[in-house]
Amino acid sequence: ADLSRVDQWLYNVLSQDTLLGNMVGGRIYVHSAPQGSALPVVIYSFLGGADKLQTLRSRLTKAIFLVRAVGRGSSYDDIEEIADRIDAVMIVPEQGTLHRDIRIASCTREQPHQRKDNENGVPTVYLGGFYRIRYQPST
Repeated sequence: ADLSRVDQWLYNVLSQDTLLGNMVGGRIYVHSAPQGSALPVVIYSFLGGADKLQTLRSRLTKAIFLVRAVGRGSSYDDIEEIADRIDAVMIVPEQGTLHRDIRIASCTREQPHQRKDNENGVPTVYLGGFYRIRYQPST
């Protein structure tokens, strides 16, 4: 269940930024946007991770999330500013942050992401990054 808490934390971080929210009209989704959603949107998804046991009852999880802006067209120009803003808000204080019963220790972009696709013949572009989020139970 800890991944659902990280999903909630990510949603809070992204949606509570007024500038980012205005850029995408509040359209921030986990996994996928509802069919027929207006673009641009921000979508984030868990891709994988690993646990490291620290003690018998304590672990540190390193999870990878893909966080990206999605827009219509064949140019990245319209979503560059959104992707830049995503990167600016994906910050955890040095001492970490608590969300419900987990402590988010860090969040760092490990790799950029860029993709072009066609959806029913309409060009779609994606721009963002792969973020490593380190977290553990707070107890």
